[in-house]
Amino acid sequence: MALSLLLVMASCVKENTTTQVNTCKITSPKLGQEIVKGEVVIISAETETLSSNIVEVRFFIDGIGKSSVVNFPFTYEWITSSETLGNHTLKATSFDNSGVTSSDEITVKLVDGVVGGDAPVTFFSANIVSGSTPLIVTFTDQSFNSPTSWLWDFGEGNSSTEQNPIHTYNLDGSYTVSLIATNSHGSDTLTKSDYIIAGSGGGNSNPCPGMPTVTDADGNTYNTVLLGSQCWMRENLRVGIQINGVDEMTDNTIIEKYCYNDDLANCEKYGGLYQWDEIMHYTEQEGVQGICPSGWHIPSDQDWKYMEMHLGMSQAEADASDWRGEGIGTMLKTTFGWLNEGNGTNTTGFSILPSGYRAAEGGGGFAKVEENGYIWTSTPFNDVQKWYREVNHYGGMVNRTYNYKGSGISVRCLKN
Repeated sequence: MALSLLLVMASCVKENTTTQVNTCKITSPKLGQEIVKGEVVIISAETETLSSNIVEVRFFIDGIGKSSVVNFPFTYEWITSSETLGNHTLKATSFDNSGVTSSDEITVKLVDGVVGGDAPVTFFSANIVSGSTPLIVTFTDQSFNSPTSWLWDFGEGNSSTEQNPIHTYNLDGSYTVSLIATNSHGSDTLTKSDYIIAGSGGGNSNPCPGMPTVTDADGNTYNTVLLGSQCWMRENLRVGIQINGVDEMTDNTIIEKYCYNDDLANCEKYGGLYQWDEIMHYTEQEGVQGICPSGWHIPSDQDWKYMEMHLGMSQAEADASDWRGEGIGTMLKTTFGWLNEGNGTNTTGFSILPSGYRAAEGGGGFAKVEENGYIWTSTPFNDVQKWYREVNHYGGMVNRTYNYKGSGISVRCLKN
């Protein structure tokens, strides 16, 4: 279905003078222009001289950084369907190869209406996607083109016609959720398979005392699980702005993530995939907070050993590399979703999913979803390879090994 696109041109001028003036000007939309909520606004920055003179353009909406683009053409798609009606400030800042910056900003107004006579394009999210029963989930409609009615199917026989319903799952299970969004021009349906995981997937989930959940910088909520004296996130981190798998992550003020097969729904299901430098905020300090919430950190190789020994590994097994700890991988895996019935028992409640990975080489392709789950540690092996953990669908052990830091794999956070 066609999305109505509004072109926002930001003209960044690089003058080849001794002072190397760098000017940035937003030329469209005009100051005070009205935009119908639901439109996808393509913010584009161009140079009037060589594009190589501009090394980065950052885009901001209402003072919040949304994208950093380092390759020409410089573009950012602003999805307005989830924005509030009223005034919003658009800002573009350009950085040239001499370190000179320039910014321009304008105010536009979002108004209500149906975009271009188009039917809705359905999209939705949930504040939490797994947890112990009874699991209370708030669903948020984020559909384009201003739907006027909604029909939710929660996957266990119940439904709702509210735009943003709150639903309680009382029985353990994996639930597929769908939404039909409708306006006067038609309807559209989005279905997310195995989207809500209620219960611990066959095991006993023991939330951390006084902290059953934790929230990241984007407002995503995660359940916690207590293993020995350690308080872990029970789900993979999914914070950040999605970038394409062919692109490399960059050291800027924006947390970036890959979604398996460049599909945002996979980030909601499996969590984001991240390069090691990105999760560490471009430091090599073990146990750094990185992209974790405040008070949490990227677990070190030693942190993982403590957890593995709590589950039954000996010190010698924990210190060994390659596959070790027979049965412990089974205890950590979910009871669903693994290829060839390679599911776990999840008796720990740790709930590792087969999230796959983004390759460091060969154009950033994706592989191994439903087969393997990979999770970074914050411990370097050498300059270019870093320790991580792996479980797979055909065995019950845990692999302690290392991978190139440019790979995109999952992250769990550990309470300080």
